[in-house]
Amino acid sequence: MKKVLVLLVLVAVASTAMADMTPLNSQNKFFEPGIYNVLDRLYGKDNYTRVDDAFDNLWNYNNAEGIGSAQFEAKFSAVGAATFGFFSGTESMKFNPLFSVAGFGYANPYKPITAVLDSDKTEDPFRFGVFFGFGRLGNLYSSDAEQNFFDLDHMVTFQITKGKDAGAYVLAWEDGRCLGDRDYQDLVIQVNGVTSNGPPSVIVVPAPAAVALGSLGLGLVGWLRRGRVL
Repeated sequence: MKKVLVLLVLVAVASTAMADMTPLNSQNKFFEPGIYNVLDRLYGKDNYTRVDDAFDNLWNYNNAEGIGSAQFEAKFSAVGAATFGFFSGTESMKFNPLFSVAGFGYANPYKPITAVLDSDKTEDPFRFGVFFGFGRLGNLYSSDAEQNFFDLDHMVTFQITKGKDAGAYVLAWEDGRCLGDRDYQDLVIQVNGVTSNGPPSVIVVPAPAAVALGSLGLGLVGWLRRGRVL
């Protein structure tokens, strides 16, 4: 009887964990690689793990005092235009842009699109956000699903477990207002210096701070925007 009860408990726990995972479409389509193909090319197969979606709504700096510096780098884009940024704290609805990208392709490692967010610029914990569109025309999404249309989850998260980027997180975004094709590779961002709301699977090692402008993919344009996008 004890063995049966233990088995039932394990099954219940596993089912609960699976229920928290947003389903995604990882298949390649047309000329677009699926999200797992993108991650395999960037970090190597089996060098990353999916983060439970219950724990990626809010983000903290890597210490008890909530003090530090977060580094962000665009890795892949499959949209016409996207602006990545953050919402300070847990309540603010003001979107604070960090950088923008346009076009399709992998980031140019020699001209990276990056940004740094120091802890004195935001309340801790905070939320990530992306504006998909041009000017004032488009859709703004948050890492906190309850802030989005119909409480839909537009961001899934991975953590790098091996290699030179071990400890970093990868934010994978879906641009469709009603989740569209659920491919979650419309904008892929690497994050260092912060941790998700749940326990990390490996120690996060912050990368050197850097801010640079450049192109994304082959001839794609990136630029740093400041101000509010609404």
